[in-house]
Amino acid sequence: MQSHQQIQNLQKLYDYLSQQSLDQKQRQESKYNCEDDFNNVLKTFKAVVQTKKMIDNNQPFMKKRTPNNRNKKEKFEQYEHEMNIKAQKRRIGSAGSMQERKKNQFDPIAHPPVFFRREGQNLSNCRLDNLMQYISKEQQSGDKINLNASMKKWQRAQSSNKKSQIKIQQFVAEVEKLNGEFVYELPILKGQEKKDYYELKKDLIMIIFKHRIYKSEDLEALFGRLLIHNPSLHMVWIEDIFNEIREEFLDFE
Repeated sequence: MQSHQQIQNLQKLYDYLSQQSLDQKQRQESKYNCEDDFNNVLKTFKAVVQTKKMIDNNQPFMKKRTPNNRNKKEKFEQYEHEMNIKAQKRRIGSAGSMQERKKNQFDPIAHPPVFFRREGQNLSNCRLDNLMQYISKEQQSGDKINLNASMKKWQRAQSSNKKSQIKIQQFVAEVEKLNGEFVYELPILKGQEKKDYYELKKDLIMIIFKHRIYKSEDLEALFGRLLIHNPSLHMVWIEDIFNEIREEFLDFE
């Protein structure tokens, strides 16, 4: 049995060696043709070039991973930039308004007592009665208060029939002719403390609601009559009260 097994092993070894020698002989006989290989490569290259005319040999783009802190910083800067733009637009839109002009203490329109007060006076003790002698001529030469705009329909008919404009002094003196006008409901205050102006604002709001004052002419008439009936009040504070009333209740076109 052992001899028979050895014979089989030797036969397998012989077959293997003979196959190896045959393969080696075939490789030696077959010569490598470089020209044919080059022609195949060139043919393939031409086909590719015709199909894709532009070949990008650049390195492919690889997106860099940014850290989270950097992303948060960019978002915060963008948000802050947008808020700054909104604030600038708001300031540009409010340029020239009375609220902005009051921030400038040297503005003669927003702070007239600064330029008309006497020596030794300040904003706290500068009263309207002390200023009337300086600005009375300008008030007389300007547009007068339109009393007809604040009258009722039957009162306007009476005034149109008479064909005469009522002056402010005559309007105050002749109480019986124009009974029921809101000018007689105006409170008379000293205006020494802040609470007096709070009470004045409440009374003005009640007068506006009662007499349905919705026009700017009527409100200006009310403002002028209030100054005449209360010469001791601060004109700047009264202007602030009327500005607040305009913003809260009235809508002018």
